[in-house]
Amino acid sequence: MPLTLLTGEPLMCILIIAGKRLSAETEMGIDQFKEMVGKHGGIDFLKNNCGKGKLCPGGPMCVVWGIEIPYFVRWNEKGGMSSTILKEVLETLDHLKIFPRVEGLTPVFLVDGHGSRFGIPFLEYINDEDHEWKVCIGIPYNTVL
Repeated sequence: MPLTLLTGEPLMCILIIAGKRLSAETEMGIDQFKEMVGKHGGIDFLKNNCGKGKLCPGGPMCVVWGIEIPYFVRWNEKGGMSSTILKEVLETLDHLKIFPRVEGLTPVFLVDGHGSRFGIPFLEYINDEDHEWKVCIGIPYNTVL
């Protein structure tokens, strides 16, 4: 799922994987044309096989105003966006200091009306004065009903 600036430039690549179990290899992707170095599960497996140009190359990196923003991966049993994941996206952007937090400037987040935008974790986060966000939520819809 792409997250973009209002200029249309990429801000962050969000990957939500359907499932319960965390797997670094899954999160890093597989380049079928690269050879595995060492034995799976070995002590140096991740070091030798994960990263740009390797068996598990990772996802796209975005650069905004000179700040590198790594791809963002989360697991969800249903494989979709949740209020908690949405909150963690904004936490990550705040942690990386993508948007200046100065008097009179508040970042704006434009989202559709999916139900995850109305969950408590997201709403609490955007309304906390330590990291307030102005959020424009589109028309609510409930595709599960």
